[in-house]
Amino acid sequence: MDIPDKDILRYLNIYYQRLFPLKEIYSWLGYGDVITFSRREFTFKLCNQLIIRNQAFTVCNQLKACLFREFPIGIDVGAIYNISPSNKSLPKYCVERELVFDIDISDYDDIRTCCKGPDICTKCWKYIVIACKILNIYLENDFGYHHILWIFSGRRGIHCWVCDKDARTLNQCVRSGILKFMCNEKINGLNKEMQLCGRKLDYYDRRLLAIIDPEFVPVCIVDQNLLDTKEGVDYFLPLLPNDKARTDVQQLFSDHQSSMDRWNAFTSYHENMISSHAEYWQGWEEFPDYLKLHYCSPRFDVNVTEGISHLLRCPFSVHSVTGRISVPFDLAEVELFDPTTTPTLKQLVTEITTLDKNLSSEEDKRLSKDQKRMKDYEIIGFKKFIDIFQVFLEKLINTH
Repeated sequence: MDIPDKDILRYLNIYYQRLFPLKEIYSWLGYGDVITFSRREFTFKLCNQLIIRNQAFTVCNQLKACLFREFPIGIDVGAIYNISPSNKSLPKYCVERELVFDIDISDYDDIRTCCKGPDICTKCWKYIVIACKILNIYLENDFGYHHILWIFSGRRGIHCWVCDKDARTLNQCVRSGILKFMCNEKINGLNKEMQLCGRKLDYYDRRLLAIIDPEFVPVCIVDQNLLDTKEGVDYFLPLLPNDKARTDVQQLFSDHQSSMDRWNAFTSYHENMISSHAEYWQGWEEFPDYLKLHYCSPRFDVNVTEGISHLLRCPFSVHSVTGRISVPFDLAEVELFDPTTTPTLKQLVTEITTLDKNLSSEEDKRLSKDQKRMKDYEIIGFKKFIDIFQVFLEKLINTH
């Protein structure tokens, strides 16, 4: 974070007072019920690296007071318990927790060349775009969920919060089952022999391929240039069904240089092997589709989804490393979302400070606190993120 230590508390103070949508966060996490909110777990990371765990608040003003007292650099949200999470004298257990999914771009390091680790750019963001579209189909079409909040984490990925009532009350076993249904282990993963496990592609595979197929070449072969490097070829060859196929393709790739030429040569080779009924390719007629599913299927953080008590960064919290705000995005415009241009704490507070200097004292007196907040949102470009959250929240409240 590019803010001097001596200034960080001042920046956080301005952010929490002027921009953080406290009332909306309160309405969401309590689902309109005071008791529900009072049993919600919060954890705060402070600027001095201390972590305050097992916090709970009976009303919105208590949370507000805590934010203005501690100025946390990070806010994590946990489950709803049978009693207040701060109660240490009685046994407690989770009674509700949103069904959450975490997709980090660092889990795609073996199939991206543009960035590594926590770094992200518009090229590798396309993997996240594909994953979001696929995840949404599962959630809406197969499980019938409608209250889905999409959040950029502030650094390297996305969080998906499924807030339907029946999703919030799922036990750990069912959450694990949902994740296994979504994770095509036979195709998305490697077996012990480092080969893809072949089986007949089914309806669900084909549904994923409808999203992946038009994106595979532009993303993997062109943007990531995966077959142009030794590392990319070394990753690709073990996926082939047997040693004879690997020998063929290795020789084939030595005759071609670019990633696109190698992919085109491989698909032509595969078609020839299938049409000539080559024995060592029997049963692998759909192999190019296996590859597309393997490279582009979503890669979930299993622990986040399965762990009912798992903490997750609160929307509109500051990321303590990057300084970026964890903001909502509209799934319908996910392809246009640029994770490298999302607002930072420093940027927002600098713009607020400039706005204050240009605001006349008469206008300042005339505007109410809510009017000032809306003016802040509109002028600094933060309103689009607030609007996305409010649209989600209104639909959720109307349902409840």
